[in-house]
Amino acid sequence: MEIQFYQCKNRVIAMILSLGLALASNQSVSAQKDSHDGIQLRIAYERGYRAGYADGYNAGKNDFADRL
Repeated sequence: MEIQFYQCKNRVIAMILSLGLALASNQSVSAQKDSHDGIQLRIAYERGYRAGYADGYNAGKNDFADRL
């Protein structure tokens, strides 16, 4: 009876460790992907911001020149 209990206990521990390793490996992959996507989003945002600022600045400059 005791031998079966210890065998069952060892199997449960092995399954928990396997599940923990599987979850840990998935999180590291998704963290790298999220980090990479975050960098790309920031670069795209900065480019859009600069382009929008330049367009607005030039439009304002032209409007001011047309007013005179």
